[in-house]
Amino acid sequence: LGQVAESEVVMGVDFGTSSTKVAIRDVDRQLTFPVHFPTESGNQSQITPTALYLTNGSARLQGVGEPIDDIKIRALKTGSDDRSLAICVAYLALIIRFSRGQLWRRYSSNFLRRELKWRFHFGIPASNVRDFPVRDRYLSICRAAILLSSCKSEEIDLEQAADLYRQRTTDDGTEVAFGQANQDIQSTFYGSGEYFRKEGV
Repeated sequence: LGQVAESEVVMGVDFGTSSTKVAIRDVDRQLTFPVHFPTESGNQSQITPTALYLTNGSARLQGVGEPIDDIKIRALKTGSDDRSLAICVAYLALIIRFSRGQLWRRYSSNFLRRELKWRFHFGIPASNVRDFPVRDRYLSICRAAILLSSCKSEEIDLEQAADLYRQRTTDDGTEVAFGQANQDIQSTFYGSGEYFRKEGV
């Protein structure tokens, strides 16, 4: 009575060119929870378009604004620009935040009195990502997105996304940025920047 158990959960993100799918795995209980996204028709789907909307330098998954697609291709191609990288970070941060929220809205009764320790699996989205330079860039994008996903507003500022990405491109920078993250994010990775860097993604 009164004790809180630690449990490991894994968010799996299938980041595709045209659509994205997410599932969350409760490792201890061997249960998988699919994430459902709202559709334009008002229904729900287990896939969501790999797209977002920009308004005044801020990104959101739905709503009005400049529509942006080809997010993965632009970010992972040779010579991708800072804006494309920031858009990719912002998109994945919004997906992570929405998915984590879905876990609590739909499945919270499964996690009563449990402190969750997170790991993230991001699917290799294209064969060329197995090349080390592109693979390292993809890891930096994903790590930046995780830290950015803790912001409270519905939108994500692209300048903030770009700054976080740049800081993520070195091991030292990643651990410094982790140390500056909010307490909720730090606790989900045992308060360890090294764990976040080596095991978190």
